[in-house]
Amino acid sequence: MLEIPYSGNNPAAITLCNDKALIHAAARDVGVPVPDQRFWPSADAVDDFDLPYPVIVKPNRTHGSLGITKDAVVGNEAEARAYLDMLTGLLP
Repeated sequence: MLEIPYSGNNPAAITLCNDKALIHAAARDVGVPVPDQRFWPSADAVDDFDLPYPVIVKPNRTHGSLGITKDAVVGNEAEARAYLDMLTGLLP
């Protein structure tokens, strides 16, 4: 865009890799072993929290550790819903 040289991935690659659900599915589809994951847009969208607790709740479209705190490790459904609600309000 600004014609400034840099090293690293191009913007399209960075955008794709920031979508954890997309990359997880793509890796699984080509035979890469990946951990079991669930993807929900918000706590309201979840109809079943049948999970093997403890689990880590993290945002789908962020990079680095944005949105991950000590409270991201949840031990039950109430904690998972609360953390999802917090993320939904915090992140776009």
